[in-house]
Amino acid sequence: MKKLRSVLVMALALTLLLSGTALASSVAPVPYDGLLPWPGNNPIDACKAVGCCESTGAVFFQAAASSGAVSGPVTLFWDNDAKTSFSWSSTEPILCVVVMGAGDYVSGFQAHTYKYGGAMADAGLVAPQGAPVQNIFFCKGEEPPEEKEFYGETAWAANGNVPLELRYVTRGNWATYVAYSGEKTTTLFAGQTVPVGTVHFSAVSDGRVTITINLTGAWEFEGVSENIKVQDYATAPNKNPAPGRFDWKTTASGQSASITVPANSFYGVHVNVGEWRVP
Repeated sequence: MKKLRSVLVMALALTLLLSGTALASSVAPVPYDGLLPWPGNNPIDACKAVGCCESTGAVFFQAAASSGAVSGPVTLFWDNDAKTSFSWSSTEPILCVVVMGAGDYVSGFQAHTYKYGGAMADAGLVAPQGAPVQNIFFCKGEEPPEEKEFYGETAWAANGNVPLELRYVTRGNWATYVAYSGEKTTTLFAGQTVPVGTVHFSAVSDGRVTITINLTGAWEFEGVSENIKVQDYATAPNKNPAPGRFDWKTTASGQSASITVPANSFYGVHVNVGEWRVP
């Protein structure tokens, strides 16, 4: 959608420019109170001086009146041969533009700042007092991250790599358990059939087994208390499990955690997991 919007905005800007229509910028320029020092090789200082893109993550693109060439996502168009006005379009949102008017290296330069907050094009930008444009600085900055929500899921360790192989009960509850006879690695499934990681059962050591859970992709442990619950069994379970009553519990964060439990023939491993998604 963003790419399509960029193309449409650029096409509109070009149409207006080719039509020869006199345009004013979409926002009023803010003049700098005084003369702006020559920014040299560090336009960031000059742009910060006029309040343009003060974030440390800002990215600047520069154009000089002598060439009009701009690196990065910006395309620049001069509105007249005197180079007192110009238009621009961009394939990425521009937060602000600093336009420096004619001046000298000793006294300084007049400047206008156009603050957008995320525009894709504009026309009719000028320097103070209609002076010939000396230099232009475009600030792209950092785009805000997409808003996401955490979606929690219940997950159970499978007996192997196939979902729903050993179920506590054949109908209703889909919870599964693991038959243990030595070191093995199985798959952790959320929502019955979605693989979200692995569950490794160690060999028996001093009568105990260490169970290590490693989540994959964007999956992580849900931020709730006791998000890992384990129950060991001497015989295969055949009733609906009650994870809240499991004997062995721990709280984990991130994507990897371990818990050590008594050695036995069967295990139920219940994990609260989730991932951040765009609503």
